[in-house]
Amino acid sequence: MKKRILVWLLVVMGGAVAFAQNTTTLTGTVTDSDSQIWAGASWTATLYNPSGGTPYFLDSTPVPLSYSGTLDSTGSFQAGAVVGSQSHIVPSGTGWIFTVYSVTSALPSTITPVSVSGASYNMGAYLSSQIKAPRFNASNLGYAYNTTEVLNAIQGSGYVNTISKTSYLYNGQTWTAVGGGGGLTGPYNLTNQISTFANGLLQAVGNPYSASISCSAAGVFETGNVSTNPNSCTFGYANGTTVSASLTDGTHNVTLTTPYTSGALPYVYSTNTTFTLHATAASTQTATASDSISFLYREFAGVGAAGAASATAVGNNALLDTGDTLPSAGLGTHSTFGPFTPSGQKIYVLGLNSSCTFTSGGFAFPMNAPVTFAFVNQYGQSVNIYDYESVNLLSAPFTLNGNC
Repeated sequence: MKKRILVWLLVVMGGAVAFAQNTTTLTGTVTDSDSQIWAGASWTATLYNPSGGTPYFLDSTPVPLSYSGTLDSTGSFQAGAVVGSQSHIVPSGTGWIFTVYSVTSALPSTITPVSVSGASYNMGAYLSSQIKAPRFNASNLGYAYNTTEVLNAIQGSGYVNTISKTSYLYNGQTWTAVGGGGGLTGPYNLTNQISTFANGLLQAVGNPYSASISCSAAGVFETGNVSTNPNSCTFGYANGTTVSASLTDGTHNVTLTTPYTSGALPYVYSTNTTFTLHATAASTQTATASDSISFLYREFAGVGAAGAASATAVGNNALLDTGDTLPSAGLGTHSTFGPFTPSGQKIYVLGLNSSCTFTSGGFAFPMNAPVTFAFVNQYGQSVNIYDYESVNLLSAPFTLNGNC
């Protein structure tokens, strides 16, 4: 009886030893090509069996087709992580294909089959030599170990650092921490929309704070004219409550007072000037709005007797030296003139450009080479004017298109 018990114990102990040898303990720390630890990553080892058939351990127990586990906060294999030992598997030539899932938005890394044998194996060192740093395109929210893993960030891109549990927002130049573990708090301007976050979750999306301006001095005037003093401006706001604002013309600054809807610049303007409103809302959003005044010389066009070579200003019109009056064509350079109804007369264009060509009805309209003279406008300002005169005396309606 004692001999039978002894034999039974030896059989049980031998089986336990054989089972213990079936697996290899995994050790080591996993890092990528950036030397970044893969904290909290998960892994799966899938059996590679190129010979086919059903794999067994030497003790005739089936070989699991996969093992899995997670790495700890230092990126190391946790206690109890094992895979089947190749030296105890039949048929021979098997291995393990490791797939490692980083706690990022990047795709997992799959490693070519590796042979694992012995009581323990430094799988951390092997995987670290094979794994490349994760990379993924930025989005409104991603997950990464560090900012270098987030590619092509634009204003409004966000990501959560899965090691520090801190949320970051890209402001167009740098990554800015916007929450420790709780995520985005906002509001932030995302693609021309204001998105409000709380505890890392999107709470609301709306139009951004904005402002508008309208000034009494704004507009286009003839060179030499001046604006009326004061330049009174009114302001409007949307999507926020204004708490401060100022008005500037680039030289003078005026601090506005509540309700920030009107203000004035007590100055006369005779040169091109931009009037700008700067405003801040209670939400700390800012907005700007602009209005402007500009000054241009005037062009003229009409009909008259042949041979005009100079002109003088009569209000908004030009009086040719032939005694004919050309009406104003407007301020600045124009591309359309007329319609004209000459009767045995020439068509004239007094323009601001020296190399213009003309068409009418889709056909070339012949003009003499321009005569250049100094024209003094109604405000005493002199400008070189270019006197274009039709080649022919005309007695039919025409509308001209100019290309200068």
